[in-house]
Amino acid sequence: MFAILMLAATQTGAIAGEVQPPRLRNAAAVITLQDYPQTALQHDEYGIVSIALSVSTEGKVTSCDVTETSGSNLLDKRTCALFKARAKFDPATDGNHQPVSAGFRTAVAWGADPYFSSTTIGFDLKVSRVPAGYQSPVRAKVIFDATGHAGSCDILQSSGSDAADQIACQQIRQQLTISAPKSMTATVTPEAVRSVAVRLVVQPQTP
Repeated sequence: MFAILMLAATQTGAIAGEVQPPRLRNAAAVITLQDYPQTALQHDEYGIVSIALSVSTEGKVTSCDVTETSGSNLLDKRTCALFKARAKFDPATDGNHQPVSAGFRTAVAWGADPYFSSTTIGFDLKVSRVPAGYQSPVRAKVIFDATGHAGSCDILQSSGSDAADQIACQQIRQQLTISAPKSMTATVTPEAVRSVAVRLVVQPQTP
């Protein structure tokens, strides 16, 4: 049994006057189970591939850099090749709603039993009280640097509370680390992309 998991490409709603990033329209069709290279399966090759794409004003992928290698040259190259061939985007737009070229970051986890990876990290955050409006866990796209520390944090799915969302990203940067990523080539800065699901847990106060 084997599986391929891609970091979800959804995001929060557009804000008037702000630059909006590219939106991947066909995430489920970019990479399928049939795309797992047989050679990689036979040699137990697996892992997470983080990529940085350039998306044109027509919504086409014009370049793909592997910022986190899976350790398999075959899987790294297959990931970029499939995104270039199949990914369909709504292009980024500027403050005047005009299409512009922009970057897009995501990660793909290739795995076969018993080696399953995940692009999602669960993170329980203990708080003394839940902010008003909090309804569900915060989900954020986080970029981890070459040392494995969290940098940028973009909300993919709000908790319903702006305060909770801000706390989640703040604590991700302060507390969360992963194994230091390695890029495919020396000319590309190593960075890993993950989806982090932050659940606020109320910690009872001791008397």
